[in-house]
Amino acid sequence: MLTWRKSSCSSNGEQCMQVSDSMPGIAPVRDSKEPEGPAPAIPVDAWSSFVAAVRSGELDRFAGHVEDLWANGREVWTTRATEVADHVQA
Repeated sequence: MLTWRKSSCSSNGEQCMQVSDSMPGIAPVRDSKEPEGPAPAIPVDAWSSFVAAVRSGELDRFAGHVEDLWANGREVWTTRATEVADHVQA
């Protein structure tokens, strides 16, 4: 079972991304509004680079698009998982 956490900068719990430190070398990430939804597993090195870029302000230019990017990524992830499941069952 994974233990999830969210940023200490998160306001009232809405529009939060959660990450788990429960898997060595992997950082599963999920949308806090959909705890049963997909949780892409990101290599820890990539996650660390992402966090560093956010902290440095390198990604500020994307600030207005984060929700759209997450929603699109979630849709793509769900579609791919469904395709794989359908293939395995066939």
